[in-house]
Amino acid sequence: MGSKRKILIVENEFIIADKLQEILQENGYDVLPVVDNYEDAILHVREHLPDLALLDIHINGKKDGIELAEYIYTHYRIPVIFLSAFSDPETIRRAKAAHPNCYLVKSKPFIEGDNLIRVVESQLLVSIHIAMPDEEERKKLKLTGFFAKVKEVDFSKRKTAGFPDDPVDKETLLKYDDIAVIESNNKNEHNTVLVRLTDLNKAYILRKTMKEIEQQLPAFFVRIHDSYIVNLHKVTASRLPHRLFIGELLLTIGDKFRDATIEKLNSFFGS
Repeated sequence: MGSKRKILIVENEFIIADKLQEILQENGYDVLPVVDNYEDAILHVREHLPDLALLDIHINGKKDGIELAEYIYTHYRIPVIFLSAFSDPETIRRAKAAHPNCYLVKSKPFIEGDNLIRVVESQLLVSIHIAMPDEEERKKLKLTGFFAKVKEVDFSKRKTAGFPDDPVDKETLLKYDDIAVIESNNKNEHNTVLVRLTDLNKAYILRKTMKEIEQQLPAFFVRIHDSYIVNLHKVTASRLPHRLFIGELLLTIGDKFRDATIEKLNSFFGS
């Protein structure tokens, strides 16, 4: 039997969030700690990779639930259900562009006493059941990546393994499971990184800072150096506390990243 399906709730009304959490847990779902803003939601998605996100639109902070859904769709392809009191044409138009799996309206009254209106509860559970990926889809979603404009590089055909000039803007889906290591280009005035794939001769150049790309990656990536982010699934050997290996590629662990890297390795592989 598979593990419980994880659901992320992003809701800024405590009473509603509490009832949603209660209903979902009663129906066998593993509900992550409820959050009420974009930033905390992104941290939860990166760390826990939920199977589905249940989002309010009016949440705390500068960014709303639609912007959150757009980020989740672009970078993780996790199913999203909106649960909102807003049903005006402009909100619906924006929400539709974020590729939700469903949009449920919090009609008034939404809660009677301590109970969520039963028709809403029924609709919600059916919508979750339909949107929730099956086991095969679930595995694929966990390994989904992010879209970026890139230039493809084949080191097997190059005399030197450097950063080519003038990256070509070609939209490509970079799958997390294909990425071995991400390397910064400190010598270039432009903010570019080199994304080396599992076949270390293959790579992509893209215009992003290390900080920007680090924020898009799930929890099995770790920053080990100012110049390197590694996929822990690809680490083949280590000489702690100073070095990691991905195949024949040797990577140095930077001093300021050493403690966090070792802690992450111990947590990931078991100490």
